[in-house]
Amino acid sequence: MLNGYGAPLQIYQHLEYHEDTGPGSILCVGSEWHRYPSSFFVPSYISEVRWIDDGFRGLLPFPFNETLGGTTAAPSYFNTKNKASDKQYLKDIGACNLLMELDLRRPYPSRGNDLSTWETLASLPFLDRQLSPALYRSFFIPYQWEHKNVFGLYKLLRRLPTDQGQLKANSSGGHAAFASVS
Repeated sequence: MLNGYGAPLQIYQHLEYHEDTGPGSILCVGSEWHRYPSSFFVPSYISEVRWIDDGFRGLLPFPFNETLGGTTAAPSYFNTKNKASDKQYLKDIGACNLLMELDLRRPYPSRGNDLSTWETLASLPFLDRQLSPALYRSFFIPYQWEHKNVFGLYKLLRRLPTDQGQLKANSSGGHAAFASVS
């Protein structure tokens, strides 16, 4: 499991090195919601982890609502049919400071390929099970495993600063949330 499929756990460790993104940052996760390990892996400068709509139509995890009693109450967006709730998705992807994405080089769009909007902070190989032969993805055969299997990239992306964001921060005397881009 570590060879080929360890990227979802390892990529969250890279968040520790990017506090310059700014306090109150929002980490967005799309189709990789099911590989999101836990909020324990998210540093304190990130205020929220939000889901973006990538086509999944089931109910996704929500933060506990303390005003409703935390885990003791069933919020209105829960249902017994596992149907998606409109409240589970972040509608404005422009609010995302950071993005986790798996790029398997398929025909569907990859947000991280828009280099005018996102920069890659970290990327790790992730085994593409659909394009890798069963024998080589199932068994680690030295010198063959890396060459016979196909890999995508599990990416941590940061939104690039926009001119509007910098102008707004400068006019208010504050600092842009993305003031330091390394």
